[in-house]
Amino acid sequence: GDVVYRKSEAVLRVAELLGWPYRGAAVGRVVPLSIRDALYDIVAANRYDVFGRKDQCMRPDEDVSDRFLG
Repeated sequence: GDVVYRKSEAVLRVAELLGWPYRGAAVGRVVPLSIRDALYDIVAANRYDVFGRKDQCMRPDEDVSDRFLG
């Protein structure tokens, strides 16, 4: 549609679309947007420390390659 989601709103929207158990993250909407976005910024700034960094993008295996645009 024409709706644009940013930062924590985008994360919560994706969680809703993924279904249970991720949909449970929607309770985060009770937290004020400014606080949620501040937490989002902290996670974004530290994501490589937590998840690591790759030298190159992952190539999908044959069993899941049909899920990607090519």
